[in-house]
Amino acid sequence: MELYINGDVPDIVDKLCEQFYLEQIHDSQTTNDPANVAYFRFGSKWFKLYFDSNTIFWRMCTEPTEPVNSDFSSYSSLANFSEIKGVCRHILTHIEHSAHNDTVIVSLAFDSGVALKFEYFSLDDYTKVTYIQGVKA
Repeated sequence: MELYINGDVPDIVDKLCEQFYLEQIHDSQTTNDPANVAYFRFGSKWFKLYFDSNTIFWRMCTEPTEPVNSDFSSYSSLANFSEIKGVCRHILTHIEHSAHNDTVIVSLAFDSGVALKFEYFSLDDYTKVTYIQGVKA
């Protein structure tokens, strides 16, 4: 699969991550898309990361707000992960973009030895994030 990046990859390597949120999509009682949009704050600026097809989107944005929903059958929520160990209050050391078969991947490594691996499964249209410890900084 050929990989595309839409927007400028933000200049956030070697910067302190201040906040981290995930917008999630739910269907009744099931989380269908646990990482639909990822929001990060570096240097008092907000950035969002999201995917579609074989494309990674990076955008500057405003601080995320709790989505307003009108139905329980399908709704979105905003999860604040700013207290997750090893991400916020740590320096981002590396960003990697890749694709494998029908999956688009963005990995963010921090000086704490923690990495966040975002995998977008294009055929099923959902993104999962994996928290990885013991990554070489």
